[in-house]
Amino acid sequence: DDHSNKQQKNDASDGPGASGSQTPSQLRTLCRALLLHSQSLYHEHRMKMRQEQLSSEKKEHMPLMGFARVKKQVMTPSPHILQSCVGLGCKFIFEKKVRVVLKALSLWLAQDM
Repeated sequence: DDHSNKQQKNDASDGPGASGSQTPSQLRTLCRALLLHSQSLYHEHRMKMRQEQLSSEKKEHMPLMGFARVKKQVMTPSPHILQSCVGLGCKFIFEKKVRVVLKALSLWLAQDM
């Protein structure tokens, strides 16, 4: 019974406007981190594709040795930004939950020991 009262106090400590276990400021921080992560993933992907394009153009300008070269249609792979951002967001939320559990455990140990 005492544990359930403590749990209710911890749940209520998020305050009004909290979404699940995250406060509005934590959600803003998470969104900003995910946006920066997606931008860096896209930038890295574009830089890699540009390097591959430049190296393939250099190979195309090599002299032909008896056989005509056929230009291939190159498919650009997806940078998988959405999957990576979902994974990073899950890590942030999981870390927050683990910290809350560890804090509750340390409080419980301090009171009972």
